[in-house]
Amino acid sequence: MDIQTFYAWLIDNGKSIQSCTHVHVIIRRALEIAYRTGRIPVNPAAKVEKPKSPKYDAKYYDLKQLKVLFEKLKGDKYKLMYKMTAFYGLRRSELCGMKWSSIDFDNNKLMLNSSIVQASLNSKTVIVKKDVMKNAASKRTMPLIPEIKQTLLKLKAEQDKNKAYFSNYYNQEYLYYFWVDEIRMIVNPNTLTNHFQKFLDQHGLPKIRFYELRHSCASLLLACGVSVKEIQEWLGHSAISTTADIYSHLNYSSKLNVANTLANAFGGEMIESN
Repeated sequence: MDIQTFYAWLIDNGKSIQSCTHVHVIIRRALEIAYRTGRIPVNPAAKVEKPKSPKYDAKYYDLKQLKVLFEKLKGDKYKLMYKMTAFYGLRRSELCGMKWSSIDFDNNKLMLNSSIVQASLNSKTVIVKKDVMKNAASKRTMPLIPEIKQTLLKLKAEQDKNKAYFSNYYNQEYLYYFWVDEIRMIVNPNTLTNHFQKFLDQHGLPKIRFYELRHSCASLLLACGVSVKEIQEWLGHSAISTTADIYSHLNYSSKLNVANTLANAFGGEMIESN
């Protein structure tokens, strides 16, 4: 009861559901260790209902809207980052954490094996570099799409040129990362997100969150007939149930096939897809 009351207190005092969930994980793990080592007879957190977010129906762009977005992005300094997010369905941490050592240009492979997150430490915002992913499935190897490959090669050539030009002023901390400025300061993840919202406003485009470019990727794959299992592997979900739960409401194409199968069985009129 004390733990449950504590969660309610956190929410009443402005903490997000995500923050409360993190607290729950820490408390449950700590008490589980205490239980397993004989310090307490049971783990009381195992009986506590963890904070839950309301069901969230993600917004997304369809193929036509993505094409408009890419056209509007011409000349924008973050164009490639947004495009890769939509193509590969990347999490922000995966995108920002990309390193040149993770690309095999010869064999056209892109490995997602590092991340960068933004965190608060002593009331200050800090960048945290990680060589581990969210889960085992997140660490994955993706085919390098030709259009993306050519743009990345140009980006690498520009960075090599900047490295020679700025010499001693070149930042060494983020030497191996993709997304840096002329003196190799890392792109701030929050800056990327905020810029995306301003860009949509400036160009009168439908409002979606940056993370919903990932959902747009999934919805596009579903519309093209890609299986849920393949989408799970593409997005790096740890379980197929996660993919199915999040995107089941988007999988209209499979429902259309079922409807047409039934209609055909009874000699009825087929439904045309748009």
